[in-house]
Amino acid sequence: MDAISDDEVQAGARLWWLMLVIGIVSITIGVLMITRPFKSVAALAWLAGLFLLIGGISGFFGARRRQVGVGWAVVSVLVGLVLLVWPDVTVQVLAVVAGIGYLLRGVFRAVAAFTERDDYTVPLLVVGVVGLLFGVALIVWPDAGVALVGLLLGIGALVAGIGEVITAFELKKLRA
Repeated sequence: MDAISDDEVQAGARLWWLMLVIGIVSITIGVLMITRPFKSVAALAWLAGLFLLIGGISGFFGARRRQVGVGWAVVSVLVGLVLLVWPDVTVQVLAVVAGIGYLLRGVFRAVAAFTERDDYTVPLLVVGVVGLLFGVALIVWPDAGVALVGLLLGIGALVAGIGEVITAFELKKLRA
């Protein structure tokens, strides 16, 4: 791997303010997601819907030339529209579907722990029961699952933003 030249360091150091702006935006997004986690995830679902809709529409043009991909373009447009029209409901439904998946995997692991008695019986049973309980919780309280995702994403954005602000001030020190 090549070492970074002094000119490259100086070029990066001159843009320290850009890293600072990015850090402040990340911190702001993180705080908003932490204080409003459900709405944040719904907003992300809406943005995903917008991108899927745009991607699906543009996919029609490419699919017509290649004679492939029309099905994916249709699916993309339909899913995009659903996310745009019902972002709150969509993330709740996804939480319930995830809960069903965790519930089923938990049951299968617990059953496997009892049918295959070996050194892994207890850990497999514990993982199965935890998965089963987590699945039931997501099915019963999908909003809590969605809020948890929003909270974790917010914490990630906040931590990244703090790191970006620190990096910006370190870059500022490097300016010649």
